[in-house]
Amino acid sequence: MIRFERGLPGFADEREFLLLDEGEGTPFLTLQSVAHPEIRFIVVSPFLIYRDYEVNLSDEVTERLGIDQEEDVVILSIVTVRGELREATLNLVAPVVINSRTRRGEQVILEGTPYTTRHPLFPQHTRRKGEADARPEAENQ
Repeated sequence: MIRFERGLPGFADEREFLLLDEGEGTPFLTLQSVAHPEIRFIVVSPFLIYRDYEVNLSDEVTERLGIDQEEDVVILSIVTVRGELREATLNLVAPVVINSRTRRGEQVILEGTPYTTRHPLFPQHTRRKGEADARPEAENQ
């Protein structure tokens, strides 16, 4: 169980969540409220999609979460699906930060970053309307 002392934005009263594995072979996890299991979020490590993603945590956040070692930090991004799955997005401006040792978490709003709340989950599939599919032929099969 992960404890969010401040809740999550829009869910301030939800303080305890389970981090559930979505099954073997998938990078996705579910962050599910203990008190209200119908409140759940699909999350994924943003580093799997955006390898150059950077998160600089403030001293206040590291202190609140009791972070002493970088190895204890788990960074997740909330996935939003509107319409088709290939158009799903990641919230990179507000990662969920979890201290795996203390089991405390917080959704942190990053300031002064180039990130947005709607980065493509599948950037290789992102294209403008009417634009031809630019992926190599081998990927299309």
